[in-house]
Amino acid sequence: MPASYSFSLIRVLREKRYAAPLVIGALWLLLYLANLFTFASLLGWDEVEYIGVAQGIATHADFGARTYTIMGVLTQGYPSHLQNYPLFSTLLALFIKIFGSRLEVYYIVSWLAGLGAALLIYHTALALTNRDRAFSLLFGTFYLLIP
Repeated sequence: MPASYSFSLIRVLREKRYAAPLVIGALWLLLYLANLFTFASLLGWDEVEYIGVAQGIATHADFGARTYTIMGVLTQGYPSHLQNYPLFSTLLALFIKIFGSRLEVYYIVSWLAGLGAALLIYHTALALTNRDRAFSLLFGTFYLLIP
């Protein structure tokens, strides 16, 4: 019976348009909650630097504002060079302006960006694989599990 169940699950994923994005969203939520209760801090060292740039953007409305330090050392701007537009820091700055500068805001923005990237990978794979939803779901979930 399990083989027929998995076969019908693959058939549902291939036939229903919103089944695979819902599976990606459910997996994202499950991983978010697991990380929320498992780890003390959900921010990596690079995200701390992005937050510093975002706070400079939000407080001074200046993309060149360098009002942050990492472990007491003044660091370079966006995040470590001036070649790329600080898109993630700008997104963080928008949420800082709306919801304030709290750790929970940083967590959810980072995780929402991850969900958006997983859905973008799913839709890109969907376009490249001739609308094969099950195979595209595999790519989207791989990003969530092995970023």
